[in-house]
Amino acid sequence: MEKPLAIPMILVLLLTIAIIPIQQADALTLGAKKNLSNNGGQSAGPEIDMDGTNLCVTWSDYTPGNADVLLRCSADGGATFGVKKNLSNNGGSSLGPQIDMDGTIVCVTWRDLTPGNPDVFVRCSADGGATFGAVKNLSNNAGNSGSAPIAIVGTNLCVTWHDTTPGNTEIFLRCATSPP
Repeated sequence: MEKPLAIPMILVLLLTIAIIPIQQADALTLGAKKNLSNNGGQSAGPEIDMDGTNLCVTWSDYTPGNADVLLRCSADGGATFGVKKNLSNNGGSSLGPQIDMDGTIVCVTWRDLTPGNPDVFVRCSADGGATFGAVKNLSNNAGNSGSAPIAIVGTNLCVTWHDTTPGNTEIFLRCATSPP
């Protein structure tokens, strides 16, 4: 009895699928590197989002002597960037920024130790990152809050995080019909 060719054919198919993305990646034309943080201190944990030609990058920066959340945005797909903005701007440690945008609405979340315990904060812009509203404490409790993924669609915003306030670690969600 002859052995079926199924296994060799599956291997050929898998190898073909694996090669296609590599060939496409080889065709990428990459622009020049840009130093977005450009400071004498330490910068870490970059996050990026893009909608059309609007592009924003956020990160934790230790240059002020403590970790603050900084942001730079571009309206031309990264060809040029506006000035750095310090979104957290406080005496505590602001870590793990996450970003999402939809059109010109940009929101950044982060974990902040300023209140004395880790809480989740958010700050939003309706003009592509040119100006930002006030900092909002989303978790605002005595527990340990962190890891704050964010999603924006139109003017709807949702943020989720883990929190130890109930006595064990639970997952919380807050949503708004317009950016805070």
